[in-house]
Amino acid sequence: IDSKKHEWLPLKGRFGKALNFERYQDFSVALWLKALNENVEGVIFQRNNSEFEGWRGFCATLQPDGKLNVLFSYVYPANCI
Repeated sequence: IDSKKHEWLPLKGRFGKALNFERYQDFSVALWLKALNENVEGVIFQRNNSEFEGWRGFCATLQPDGKLNVLFSYVYPANCI
């Protein structure tokens, strides 16, 4: 995050392509997250296709109550966990 503009910065280098893998490849994610303020919400990471392909992919978001929401979808919202 750009601390002056409070905007997300794109990942560069080795980690910029960290979520770029194929559906047949195993993967795992580990992270430590500390919200700077209470009641913060937003996307932590995501990768999905467009609306025309059913939003196929995954997403992790932080909810305002501090809970982590993880979504894996094949066709959102009909076929996802």
